[in-house]
Amino acid sequence: MGKDFVKNMIFKKNDVFRYLRDKKIFRKYTILGMKTGLSNNNYIIESYGKKYLVRSNKNKANKLTNILKNEHYVLRFLEKRKIKFVPKSIFYDEKNNVHVLTYLDGRKCKFKNVSYSGMEQAVSKLHQINELAGEYTLFCREQKIKVFKPRCVIDDVRDQAIHLISQIKKDNIFFANKKWVLKSLEKDFENYKPNKKKIFLNHGDPSDNLILHNKNIYIIDWEYTKFTYGPGLSHILAYSRIDKKKEKKLLEYYAEISGFDLGELKYRTYYEKLMHYILKVSKVCYKAQTNKFFSKEDIRINRGNIEIMKNNYLKLKKTLTFFK
Repeated sequence: MGKDFVKNMIFKKNDVFRYLRDKKIFRKYTILGMKTGLSNNNYIIESYGKKYLVRSNKNKANKLTNILKNEHYVLRFLEKRKIKFVPKSIFYDEKNNVHVLTYLDGRKCKFKNVSYSGMEQAVSKLHQINELAGEYTLFCREQKIKVFKPRCVIDDVRDQAIHLISQIKKDNIFFANKKWVLKSLEKDFENYKPNKKKIFLNHGDPSDNLILHNKNIYIIDWEYTKFTYGPGLSHILAYSRIDKKKEKKLLEYYAEISGFDLGELKYRTYYEKLMHYILKVSKVCYKAQTNKFFSKEDIRINRGNIEIMKNNYLKLKKTLTFFK
């Protein structure tokens, strides 16, 4: 039954009813709705006036099937640390890869859409998480959880880009961009020197995973949390589409509260942002490779998006001379 549940969750509400009944997680409950994300299917459950989220990974066969397990342990740790701005993990079923957690009411938003005070609140909370790397390592060892080695953000993003672009074939409509990606990876990062002095606990996907409720910022979707050398601010800069003024304020504020040298922070964050642009181009090319129903309009829009990303890449690349 569990296998059918994971397979059919996006289609059949009855599977969710049967699963919750069999697991006896709630005595009484109502399914309010369903939301699908990039990696997971999510059902919103209400039980005795409280809301919960039932999450299952979309593709049980892919290599990301442990991300909900990762989220479960991270949230358990944060609850132990009395962190209040995240959901609470209620139940995790490793066999079926299902995670049940509290649902946070409010408006989901990106850094682009929050006020300056909201941005500072979110950055402060992400910094608070950044500083817990050592404690989370100890927690993992106590719980006998495998601790993955920290990586530089730039290496992590590069590997994702290479994995995608390596699958692009000559008949791909965006094949010409493969050469640009590989050349950029080879030439533009040869002088970058990583700083491995400090390990950070990194949310991994913070750009649009904020919840605003009663002027308070909450942070959700912790499945990509990892250890990195660096706070991971480049994800916000690359995907939130914040303007230059807000970007500048964000970096200045993080440097102020963390004691991180501002010049060093800019240098590393902007290099990481460059790599994110390469990844974004690679993702569009890969999408064209795997999607047989790419319409002419899709092609036109995505070709334009690629050119915008490549132009932004070149503009940012020129500014990096100021931080060397």
